[in-house]
Amino acid sequence: MKRTQQIMLLCMALTALPLSAAAQKLTVSVQQAADHAVENNRQSRNASLAVQEAKAKQWEAIANGLPQAEATADYTNFLGASVEAFGNTIEFNPTTNLAFRVTQLVFSGNYYVGLRMAKIARSMAQTGKTKSDLELRIDVANAYYLALVAVQSRDFATQNLANLQSIYETTKLSAQVGVIEQTDLDQLTVQVNSMANAVRSAERQIELAHNMLRLQMGVSATTELELTDNLEAIIAHTNVEAATERLFEVEKNIDYRLMTEQETLAQQQIRLQQAAALPTLAAYYSYTEKLKKPAIDFSPSQMVGLNLTVPIFSSGLRCARVKQARIQYETTLNQKELLTDQLRIQEKQARFNLRNATDQYLTQQQNLEVSQRVFNNINLKFQQGLVSGIDLTTAANNHVNAQNSYVMAVLQLLQAGNDLEKLYFTTEQ
Repeated sequence: MKRTQQIMLLCMALTALPLSAAAQKLTVSVQQAADHAVENNRQSRNASLAVQEAKAKQWEAIANGLPQAEATADYTNFLGASVEAFGNTIEFNPTTNLAFRVTQLVFSGNYYVGLRMAKIARSMAQTGKTKSDLELRIDVANAYYLALVAVQSRDFATQNLANLQSIYETTKLSAQVGVIEQTDLDQLTVQVNSMANAVRSAERQIELAHNMLRLQMGVSATTELELTDNLEAIIAHTNVEAATERLFEVEKNIDYRLMTEQETLAQQQIRLQQAAALPTLAAYYSYTEKLKKPAIDFSPSQMVGLNLTVPIFSSGLRCARVKQARIQYETTLNQKELLTDQLRIQEKQARFNLRNATDQYLTQQQNLEVSQRVFNNINLKFQQGLVSGIDLTTAANNHVNAQNSYVMAVLQLLQAGNDLEKLYFTTEQ
């Protein structure tokens, strides 16, 4: 009996673990959600690791030109071998050597070019991290806006359901006394059921949007999110005129900066291939301690020397590699020009999209107000028996459509602002 109680307690403890995880709650604004994502999103972490890897590779390139020291030990046994020399038999004794060697690169064209390339690669990794964080912030903001829009849609649907249920109850009493036909009541029943389904669908859309936001923020699926920002406040702080009138400097765009660094790297690649034709000079010092010496030993224990390697003839190999590097460099220049044209076109299109989204938002905002007044007027006439249930249903559907168009216009406005802001983002920000 005691063992059974212990098992039950253990099961209760294990069951409580997910509940404690589910109790975790985050209250975040758009900015806080983006900051949290930059620190916890796995994609952002990988970008940080790429920066650390680039730093390590840069140090690797530097270390190749610094002193290198190594120690070796060996033991040789000649298995009793001997040689006859001048009438004497000389046996080969076992030998044991301890050696220490230091080398220092004096000159190498590849080394100096490699240092510059490693520095450029590190800068590119850092710029890539900045770009990754930017894109992540944009994705988080869009997911945040989508969640807010889903909540707004749910609130609209909930309010519509409450209104329809109130109308249904009033109409039901009128139908019982014969003031309103049963057909009108049936139409309202269909409308109420459809709106109830819309509320449930909106709830699922909220959870879906929150799951997307959780994924972007790098939190667990059981984390509860409370969003502190609201659509009205965000739109109120959106200065469309300032955004569309802003000067676009393509040279400061982060994608352009990355392409410029790629151009510099391609240029250094040419110099690297050209440097392969230069000589390489290295100095060394070695010391050998013989613990067991052979019978005859004339080798000194210490040596200092220089090692010079001069490339002479490669059958056109180096020339072909230089030519390939030049082609890659010209290709990069063409890609940079193409990117410049694309960025300018994207910026113009983003301005157009933002202005268009703003006009659409203002139009849908007016349509929403008008549809609300029309619905209220038709509802009042319906209660007085002046219009049919079909008219009321049509007005209700028009109002719902206006609400849906409004929330979509809000989402498009906020996303258009993000798209334009992304083009203006620079590495100095």
